[in-house]
Amino acid sequence: MTLIEATLEACGGGLEDLTNVNVFLKNNDSARYHSMNRAYVEYFKGKPLPARITVGCGSLALGANVEVQATAYCCPK
Repeated sequence: MTLIEATLEACGGGLEDLTNVNVFLKNNDSARYHSMNRAYVEYFKGKPLPARITVGCGSLALGANVEVQATAYCCPK
C-alpha cells in the first residue's frame, strides 16, 4: 500500500482516489485475513474505504504472501 500511495501522490492524487482494491492472499486462512485487514484499514485512518475483494490462492508470483491490485480515478488538476 505504501507504493500505491506514493504512485498516487506522484500523479497528484491520494488514497481517497482509489475506487477498487483487489487483495490476493497466499493460503487464505482467517489469521492471515485478519492481519491483512487490520493493516489495510490502518492506511485509510478514517477515510472512506474503496470497494475491495480478498481472494485466497495457492501461490503468488515470486513467493509473495500478499499481492495488491488497485484502481484509481484521478481528475486532472
